[in-house]
Amino acid sequence: VSTQSTWEAVVSTQSTWEAVVSTQSTWEAVVSTQSTWEAVVSTQSTWEAVVSTQSTWGQKRVELEMQESLQREAEVLEIREIVARDVKQWVQDSGVFLGAAGDIRVLLSTLKDIFPESGGASHKIHIDLHEQDFATVKKCYNEARRLLHSDWGLGEPGEDLEQARIVEHRLREAGVQ
Repeated sequence: VSTQSTWEAVVSTQSTWEAVVSTQSTWEAVVSTQSTWEAVVSTQSTWEAVVSTQSTWGQKRVELEMQESLQREAEVLEIREIVARDVKQWVQDSGVFLGAAGDIRVLLSTLKDIFPESGGASHKIHIDLHEQDFATVKKCYNEARRLLHSDWGLGEPGEDLEQARIVEHRLREAGVQ
């Protein structure tokens, strides 16, 4: 009977150990599942980092475009300031006509001096400095305005375009309406 009790105790112990091993396998499965979830969370964090990086790249691109735009505007303003000073001097040097600075006849006859970038077109405008015929002055004035108008393809913003705009404005001020 004693041997049988011992064997029953051994079998009982073996069942307990099988239960322990089974429990250990269950815990390993739980730990494995936890590792899988950590991998999923890690992957999600990686995707969030990718999305964040893409957002940062887009933001950097917009900032760079804005910076380039501001730089172009600053360049245009600097060109405009230099050209305006030169054109103002050109108008003052032309003399006075009808009580205002800028004799339109002198301005038209010296247009090629202030705006040589017109591809020679400004050399086609001929007017006598003492011209008294209003129709002749008006015809030359209109030719000059067509030459300088920004819609006539002077190109991208730059010194030529800014110079044409300012010269056109000054001719309008001194012009024959």
